[in-house]
Amino acid sequence: MRRFLKTTGLIIVLGLCLAGCKFPGAKENVVSESTDSTESTDTTPVSVEPDEPDVTPAMVDTKFEIDYKDKASVMSFLEGEWSFVGPYSGEEYAKLKISKDGVLSFSRNDDIYEASGTLELTADKPGDTEGRFLEYNMNFSGLSSLPFGDYYTIMNEDSDGFHGDYYVGRGAGKDYLYLRLLGNGVPYVTDAMFAEFPDENNYGEVEWYLTRDNSVAKEFEKPEAGKYDVFVWGYKENTLTCENMVAHSYETYEDYTERHIMAKFYDSEPDMGVYELKMDKEKVRIPDLDKRMFDKERPSAMYTVEIDKDGNVKSIESVLTVIYGAYYDADIEPEISIDGMEFKYNSLTYNLFDYAEAPINAVMGYTKVGDRIVLDCHVNPNVSDYMIYNTVSAEIEKNLIGSNLIWRGDDITSAVYAYYNDIYDYSGRRLAQLKCDVLTMEFGNQYDEYDTVKITGTTPNGENVEGEVQIQPYIDKNMYAYFDYRRKQDRVTWQRFKDLTPKNALVYVLENVPSKDAYGMWYAPMTIDDSVTATDTLSVVALFDNTDVKVYAIDYELQSDNTYKIVRGDLITEKIIDRGDQVSYLFDLPETFPAKFCIDVSAAGKSATIEAYDIKGMYDNYDTFYPAD
Repeated sequence: MRRFLKTTGLIIVLGLCLAGCKFPGAKENVVSESTDSTESTDTTPVSVEPDEPDVTPAMVDTKFEIDYKDKASVMSFLEGEWSFVGPYSGEEYAKLKISKDGVLSFSRNDDIYEASGTLELTADKPGDTEGRFLEYNMNFSGLSSLPFGDYYTIMNEDSDGFHGDYYVGRGAGKDYLYLRLLGNGVPYVTDAMFAEFPDENNYGEVEWYLTRDNSVAKEFEKPEAGKYDVFVWGYKENTLTCENMVAHSYETYEDYTERHIMAKFYDSEPDMGVYELKMDKEKVRIPDLDKRMFDKERPSAMYTVEIDKDGNVKSIESVLTVIYGAYYDADIEPEISIDGMEFKYNSLTYNLFDYAEAPINAVMGYTKVGDRIVLDCHVNPNVSDYMIYNTVSAEIEKNLIGSNLIWRGDDITSAVYAYYNDIYDYSGRRLAQLKCDVLTMEFGNQYDEYDTVKITGTTPNGENVEGEVQIQPYIDKNMYAYFDYRRKQDRVTWQRFKDLTPKNALVYVLENVPSKDAYGMWYAPMTIDDSVTATDTLSVVALFDNTDVKVYAIDYELQSDNTYKIVRGDLITEKIIDRGDQVSYLFDLPETFPAKFCIDVSAAGKSATIEAYDIKGMYDNYDTFYPAD
């Protein structure tokens, strides 16, 4: 039985891995199998016990060159006894014996699980690696009697199977095996039996590291200075243990969005050479979202590593994941067409009548803007319904009703547009009210305090006018950058948001944001007052891992200097979240004073107190950054 994941977001995030480069290797080891047989004339039924797997490690005294197009060559390396190693603890906790014929025997060091199974290598990868055995099927039996604990039940089934891909490596004294689950379900056998801590809820565990000792004495040489794709087998005491990998590119698309891309997957060089590099994570350039991976002994992602002339790591960043073990390479120009009221993006078709918020009668054209497509749908000579199509989420996410839509660069969220004699921003705020209907509009000079828009227009008496209007600066850049991260959670979208974050910021807070823009943010906000009609939403976004968010009931105590002091009462709720995650609360916001609760946030050894009141700056903000108290 499989237990399916609850969100497609997690599915995407589950495919993380690592990669590498070239080294000279030994000649390929050829594995021969006997085909001799003897015929028995005894017809008496005989009970035959299955053979124990042959666990003798293959070719441990050589550097063993692997041939992925020869199943027997791969199995010759996999043959033997492997130990599961915990990614955080670095401790061995289970063993997997593999025979050359793919017979499996699994046992845990604590003796609570034992199972037998089979391993079958498959050649399912697309592109120019057809015929390479880079994926596997595993099946285990004897499961119905295993003690899976309170979180896991086998539903009276005795067997379970799963599919995935793998990487292998060989270093001086140690062989390496990485197994990863592919697909959108997590089988019980991996989620519990393979887990380092099987009595805990390991929901979503999809990758495992295994090692074994060998007698290879000579270290593999480091590559020359340059950039390489590597699989990181370990990081400890400022030492990166990694292996150069070979990338294979192919055309594909994201399942749910039909976003056509070039993707890639990896395999090892034939010699599987693992080597070590010096890397001080406090001094090396690492994107913010990747830093957390190096808190583990076994970071689970494919990386691009830059090596300096001294053979040390200069920078390192994860390779962007697409889905199901594939990695992002580049965009492929999409197929876009409009036929009457039908908009087609690759193989997805949208009847624009179904998405209109005004009586449209024609489509005037479209414009690509970053990850969006702006569809100009005609309403009348003075008004269009601008539909904003998001290619990442495959949805028409917003309608802007007006004319003369303009924006800066490739950021549609910086847009302003006119509706007769009013000018609005992308979030729907009215920025200016004019005494003329707008005919044309373009950006003028940009200042810290305000922006300018050059307009031409016509007054009610038919007079043509032109001039320059001051409008508020673009104040929602942070918010939309965060929403883009929520849609596509990778280090690139996170870094765009972080680049807009003040250096002294401890936490990011959003309040009553436009509901159409808040993609995937408001997962069942918790009501934290007694009102059944609560309509205000406040969200706390972590900028650091292990951010502790506590909500307290409070009162205000008048001080002798006529200021008020917060007096904390009961703890209402507490949650610890990592960077990029958010927690939301539903409440009633009084008009003239703060709500009767506060939020204490602590992270990175600092703390801040957030009182619930209208977020107002010089302009009508939806968001703000809080520094430490």
